[in-house]
Amino acid sequence: MLKIILLLKIIGIVLLIVLLLAICLLILILFCPIRYGLRASYDDDLEAYASVHWLLHILSVRATYKGESNVVVRVFGIPIYRSDAPKKETDKTENNSRKNRNKKNEQTTKDRKTSQAENSETKISVEKENTVFQKTDPKETEDKQGEKEQDPQGHKDSKNANSNSIKDEIPDDEKNTSIESDSKIESTSQTERIVRKISAFCEKIYKFFQKIKYTILGIYDTIKTIYHNLAYYNHVLHSTEMQEAISLCRKQFITIWKNIRPRKYQLYLHIGNEDPSVIGEIMAFFGMLYPFVGSYVTIAPEFDRSVLEVDCKAKGRITVFILLKVLLTIYFNKNLKRVLQLLKKEDLHV
Repeated sequence: MLKIILLLKIIGIVLLIVLLLAICLLILILFCPIRYGLRASYDDDLEAYASVHWLLHILSVRATYKGESNVVVRVFGIPIYRSDAPKKETDKTENNSRKNRNKKNEQTTKDRKTSQAENSETKISVEKENTVFQKTDPKETEDKQGEKEQDPQGHKDSKNANSNSIKDEIPDDEKNTSIESDSKIESTSQTERIVRKISAFCEKIYKFFQKIKYTILGIYDTIKTIYHNLAYYNHVLHSTEMQEAISLCRKQFITIWKNIRPRKYQLYLHIGNEDPSVIGEIMAFFGMLYPFVGSYVTIAPEFDRSVLEVDCKAKGRITVFILLKVLLTIYFNKNLKRVLQLLKKEDLHV
């Protein structure tokens, strides 16, 4: 019994230690700032350097650019990732062996496909030859075709003779009446054609004006919907809920900027041009900004030659707790959710 109690005590102490370590790690992640440093210079070539470290350089990331980019990640000073590290030869040999295997497999599959195609072609040729031999003799087919050709000529002669005999038997009165009836039919057919053309022309005109009507109505409907949408969104933008949401977002954006902005920065600019008026304009613009950035920016002008040299430095820190606080306040704000619903027109009761 005592052993069980001692074991439970040990388990409880271990769990308590693990919980305390997790709480300490969470506090360090939330409140220990992530520090960063930036430096860049330009003098005919661009050079850049950036570093990010956390908790006394336990975790650090460095990136440099001098014609080529290089990134190094370290944990407790031990590099765990280097972008410029050479690849192992073993990896190259394994890749080459895999490529050779894939090539061999592709060749075998191609050979199988070609053999199967040749076999199928030979089978098809044999079947065609068998079907050709099974057909009838050419003499019989020629006799049948000759009989068929002779039969239609006889039929044609008999039809022509019958038609001539019928025409001879018809009297003159009947011929006149038939001619008159044909002329009447032709006149009626011409009038019908004219009426059809007129009706088709009228239908086209009616459809044309109808299309114009529908286009005008469509344009009117679009203008009407645009007007209603503008009126709706104007009402939403001038509502109290929208104004409160805008003020909230402004405050949170200012807090984020105060958190991530560089605490120290320095800019050195050596600039020159053959035209002194250009440098004069630049210095006049810098004079307007001097009350705000005078102690952080220095400019060395040149009035007789064209020069451009830049050197800038910046240092700052980012606290995760402040970013998390801003995100939670924005996410759980009911007023902002209400404004999003209004903008999406999910709730039209403003």
